[in-house]
Amino acid sequence: MRAPAAIGGRPRAIHIGSGVYFGPRATLAVAAPTETAGRIYEPQLTIGSGCWFGEQLFISCNGRITIGRDVLGSARVSIVDNNHDYQDPALPPRHQPHTIPRPVTIGDGVFLGVGCVILPGVTLGERSYVGANALVTKDVPAWTIVGGNPARPLKEWNGDEWIALTNPREQN
Repeated sequence: MRAPAAIGGRPRAIHIGSGVYFGPRATLAVAAPTETAGRIYEPQLTIGSGCWFGEQLFISCNGRITIGRDVLGSARVSIVDNNHDYQDPALPPRHQPHTIPRPVTIGDGVFLGVGCVILPGVTLGERSYVGANALVTKDVPAWTIVGGNPARPLKEWNGDEWIALTNPREQN
């Protein structure tokens, strides 16, 4: 196992399985318990055994992020369960409160392409494949390939072969 380059916040809220590799300059940022909208959030980041992440992985966890076993992440992958709010335009983003965290779940055996971003509230089903630079805003079913900004399904496995879906440029 190679340790991440930076762990911010609460290292005790991070659970990492065996045989996990982090490329250079990985950042795991886990917030302290916070109260947002009258609810207390106890952040927890869980990474399953056998995962491998390329350089510059960025994870920001204010609530719950769960990454399954044997996930392969390319370089510059970002996974977040929250954002900075922008309710007060007089405040710079750095001073804005965080949004309410929404859980992120990444299933076993998922592939995360170079530069992809997984946004709050997303679930990636097992063996799904996220293409390079994809912005994932919605759940991805198991055994589905997605790509684009925002990410859209491109192919799905029918048990025997990959089936191309409707041209994503034609989807509304």
